[in-house]
Amino acid sequence: MTRRRNFEGCWTCRSRKVKCDLQKPHCQRCTKAGLDCAGFDIKLAWAPPLTVSSHDRSLVSLGGDEDKSDFQRRNVELVKFPPHMLYTTYSELNRRLDRLEAQALAKRTGRVGPFGVYDARRRARRQKGAGGVLSVHLPIRTVQVHTKASGHHTKASADRITTTTTTTTRSDTSSSPPSPPSPPLPPYKRESIFSRNNNSWVHYELMEHAKLTIVAIKGTAHRFTEQNVLHILYPKFFPNLDSDDDWMADIRITHKLFFMDEHADLWLKGAFKVLACAVGPDLFTFNRVAFSHNYIDTLVIPYLMSVFCEFICCEFTNWNSSDLHLTDNSSRGFSRSALRKNIKLAIVYLVLGLSSFKMSLRAQTPPGDHLELPMDDHLKMSVELRKLSISILNYHLDEYDNNSLELDQCERDDQRLEYEDMLLLAVIMQIELDNCFSVYENFELIYAIGDYIVKNKYTKARMTHFRRLLINMFRIMYMFFESTQSVNMFNYAISEGDENANYRDLSENYDLAAAMAGAPKKRKVERFVPKAHFTTSVDMDTLHMMYGLPGSLLDLFHEIVHLTNHKNIFQRKRVFPRNFPKICAEIEDKLIGWRVEHYWDLDLENNPMHRCLDLGILAFHEALIVYHKRLIKEQVSGPAYQAHVRKAIGYLQEMTRLSDQNNIKLRPTFWILLVCGSEATEKEDQKLIEALWKTPGFSQFNYWRGKQILYEIWKRRDLGEEFGFMDMVREWDVVLSLG
Repeated sequence: MTRRRNFEGCWTCRSRKVKCDLQKPHCQRCTKAGLDCAGFDIKLAWAPPLTVSSHDRSLVSLGGDEDKSDFQRRNVELVKFPPHMLYTTYSELNRRLDRLEAQALAKRTGRVGPFGVYDARRRARRQKGAGGVLSVHLPIRTVQVHTKASGHHTKASADRITTTTTTTTRSDTSSSPPSPPSPPLPPYKRESIFSRNNNSWVHYELMEHAKLTIVAIKGTAHRFTEQNVLHILYPKFFPNLDSDDDWMADIRITHKLFFMDEHADLWLKGAFKVLACAVGPDLFTFNRVAFSHNYIDTLVIPYLMSVFCEFICCEFTNWNSSDLHLTDNSSRGFSRSALRKNIKLAIVYLVLGLSSFKMSLRAQTPPGDHLELPMDDHLKMSVELRKLSISILNYHLDEYDNNSLELDQCERDDQRLEYEDMLLLAVIMQIELDNCFSVYENFELIYAIGDYIVKNKYTKARMTHFRRLLINMFRIMYMFFESTQSVNMFNYAISEGDENANYRDLSENYDLAAAMAGAPKKRKVERFVPKAHFTTSVDMDTLHMMYGLPGSLLDLFHEIVHLTNHKNIFQRKRVFPRNFPKICAEIEDKLIGWRVEHYWDLDLENNPMHRCLDLGILAFHEALIVYHKRLIKEQVSGPAYQAHVRKAIGYLQEMTRLSDQNNIKLRPTFWILLVCGSEATEKEDQKLIEALWKTPGFSQFNYWRGKQILYEIWKRRDLGEEFGFMDMVREWDVVLSLG
């Protein structure tokens, strides 16, 4: 469920990015936190002139840096147009204009043209030539027409269509009747967005997946229109459309799983048992190398079962309280005990939702028409359970500051950290469930809270193995999220530690001599032998093997992602740290010189699993080189990329063949295909990438947004435009989570 934003809170709450209770003149949230409430006054300011950045095509100010915290509005909507005057596509607007102009010319009255500035009668007199012929030139675009009889596509194209009207030469216009008008122009020819031949927006191959995303946001009863399918490409605008749809969470869906009778006895239905029995390590995509017994089995599943046991056997009557599903809890808050029960309830819904989605993948649903999405009962159940879980989780994310103050009063650290563990687990599982439906609209907030927990709440905590597993799972997922995030000065900041270590020349007290004295010593690395040996004690090398990538390569990936984001911020601020080129050169040397045999001891001759791991690692390494060339070195597509792109494709093809032969379940990340596919200039390479994402290794999620970006890049490249995947992320204002 996507939450609506409001701009009515006090300035202090808005600057803290927390929900305000709107009590005036001073909100209670600021009062409880001991902060000075800045009030609710509307502040306006003149907007500086803007221009298009040559770096990333974004709008930038010509007035330099400005303080944007002291005013509330940059622009105000002055006109509220009625629905019949709103146009979502150029083709719809063209049809209306053509019809209006044809009517005006036929009646010889009225005005035509843009904004009606041309008088049709005067235009007719000016254009009347020899023989009494009036020529009107109307532009029309090329359209494709599919004929059922022949099965071929024919193009009807014309730069101009000439309509002729015969008139009579008269000396007395009052006595002579006008000539018969010409017939109206035919309707503007086009094809539906749901047509197999119209791939100008959502590609037809991805249409069913886009519908699934819309259903997850709008509800299972939603009927599709061209408008909402077009707007799903711009998801930050999409939730404001069709707001009367039934997209709120409905607690009654749980009655299909369990209910409580008048004696407060819990009754479980057969569907609950089916979904509970389907819980396994395959619910988590972090388990990319599908070992039969891994850390998900030894640590996460037992914890989930304990939550289910508490839900069923111990305190269900308290858990099922309607208070746990209220969305307006910010004014009174929960007790510490209720907070823990509430987040556990979200975990129960998330587990059942993931299991239900897993069950739906096995079902064979008959195809429906283009206005609906065929859904079985398990898929409908998963959609509704996702709404319930995100409604609960949104409360914990919005009220995290207040809840933390409440929990900090706990005398025992383990009680306080238990809530952080459960919230971090719920965040990871919500990301998994949202990935099933490709709903990414909440990811910036979800990842931001998760990142805050990992960096600030566990600094002095006793590190249990369960906690260590959750932290490192989230860190790797967050790396991939950051790698495809469009950063700016509002959603990204260079850490104080990184600035002190590498960019001290940004400070006024920078000492170049002290900065150059001494270099960090390289520590000796022992080679790791991958083997399927999982216990309740978390070993970091074994954890990285479960993900399919060595820790050293993930660390290098993390450095490159941060270096890319730093460069973006430096360019926007127009600052150039003296040390930055040196750091870029060092990172490039590390990337080019990295070898898997320096860190992992793989038996490539006799062990098929090791060979598959090696191929997946090599493919990721080549994709990382392409990522570095595009975003740090800013090289345009060309021969410099193609060798790395083809190597990555070849490694993935060989890995797929070997895994199929030896029944090895290995799921590489779609991030490789997105990065390499966006630089693939040859049609043959593009087709190979399409074939790869249809293999079982990439079937965990549909990743339709990433595929749509690739289709759009390939189409624009055919037109001579040069685009990378980050250009499309910025243009469409989307977020991705491909890790």
